[in-house]
Amino acid sequence: GTIVPSPSNREVNFGQFLKEKHNEKLVGMGSVIFGPNGQMLTGGYQAESKTGVDLSPALLFDANLARPPSESSLPGEGPVAFVDAETPVQLVLPSRDRNNLVLWNVTKNLKLAEIPLPDTFHTVEHIAAALSNDGRLAAVSATQLPDQDGQRTGETILWSLDPKTPGASGRKLSSWPRPASALAFSPDTHYLAAGTVTGSVSLHDAATGKELFALDDSRLPILSLAFGRNFKKDATDKPRLAPGGLPGWMLAIGTDSGTATVWDLETKNRVNIFRGAAFYVNALAFSPDGSKLGHLTASVR
Repeated sequence: GTIVPSPSNREVNFGQFLKEKHNEKLVGMGSVIFGPNGQMLTGGYQAESKTGVDLSPALLFDANLARPPSESSLPGEGPVAFVDAETPVQLVLPSRDRNNLVLWNVTKNLKLAEIPLPDTFHTVEHIAAALSNDGRLAAVSATQLPDQDGQRTGETILWSLDPKTPGASGRKLSSWPRPASALAFSPDTHYLAAGTVTGSVSLHDAATGKELFALDDSRLPILSLAFGRNFKKDATDKPRLAPGGLPGWMLAIGTDSGTATVWDLETKNRVNIFRGAAFYVNALAFSPDGSKLGHLTASVR
C-alpha cells in the first residue's frame, strides 16, 4: 500500500514519508477508489500487532501524485467513496475506543453521520462493511464467535445515509439474521451482494434488503466480492435472463484459498474460475467496462 502507480505510469513511493510521520509504524491501506477528477482515496486499516501495522488513516492523493497525501484525522478501517469530486468519505468501522459507525468527510475532517450499532456488534469475530459509490447506502454485518456446535450467528443491516447533510442520522432500511463475511454494492447502487464463511452468496435489492436469489459458489469462506458490467453484452443481444436474474451484471467472488470465480448474474451461471496458490483473495475490482478484473492477495504463512 505504499507504492502508487500514477496516470503517467511512473511510480511514487510515499512509504518512507508515512512511516516517519507515524513514528516508524507501518501504514496499512484497506480499500481504494479513484475520484471523478483523478484523485485517489485509500481507506484506513485496523491495527495488527503481529505485523506492526498501526491503526491507519484514510489517505487522499491528488491526481498527479505531486505531493504527499492528506490524511484523515479519524484513523480506522472501512470502505471509501466519492459523493462528488469535493467530498471523499470513509465509513469508519468501530474500534477499541468507539462502538459506532462513522461516515467521515476525509477532506474537511468532519463527521457527517454516526450510526449506533446493536450491542451484539461490539463483541464479534468479524465485521464486514460496504459503502455505495455515492456514499448514500451502507451495509454492515457482524459474525459472532462460533458456538459450542461450531455455528456462527450474526446480523446484516442496511442503512440509507445523507452525506450532504452533516449530522444527519442514518435511516435503517432493512436487516436480516444472517452474517456476511463480505459485502458489495453494484455500481448503480441497485443491488447488494453478501458472501458467507460457508461459501454461499445472496443477492439483495439495495433499497429494501429483499433477497432476490442465491449462488452456491463453494464451501470456501468468501473474503471479497465485486460487481462488473458484462462487457460481452450489447443492445442487440437477445435476452438470456434466467428467472430473477440481473441483466448486464457479473459478480466476482474471492475466497481464502486463492480461488476467484466470476458469475453471470443474468443467467446465474459461473463463467470463470481463477486459481492461485496459498493466497487469500482480499479484494476484487472490475474495470468500468467490465473487461478486466484485478485482485489483491495476501500470503498464507
